Amino acid sequence: MPQTLESISILKQYKTPFVVAANKIDRISGWTAHKDSSFFASYENQRADVKEDLDMKIYKLIGELHGADVTAERFDQMSDYTRSVAIIPVSAKTGEGVAELLTILTGLTQRYL
Repeated sequence: MPQTLESISILKQYKTPFVVAANKIDRISGWTAHKDSSFFASYENQRADVKEDLDMKIYKLIGELHGADVTAERFDQMSDYTRSVAIIPVSAKTGEGVAELLTILTGLTQRYL
């Protein structure tokens, strides 16, 4: 993650909006994959302990980003996309969350470019 934190510092220096794609949610122990579904649909169909594990991993990521002076939150819990970086849980393997990732990227592109 140190090299990633350097990249984040450069993005912040030039005030470039960005998101974090938290990939490999399908590798969380007990995760039941729902191919090509939205993150919300997939998340709702998980057991409580699996949801808690994902939430803890995201909070750990938020803490690491905070160490780089970046305010971040899971994308569906954000109120202001101009003050925080969106973390979007995805699985490149199953396609879960990819629709949300593309939607958020499209929104940021329309707003800032």
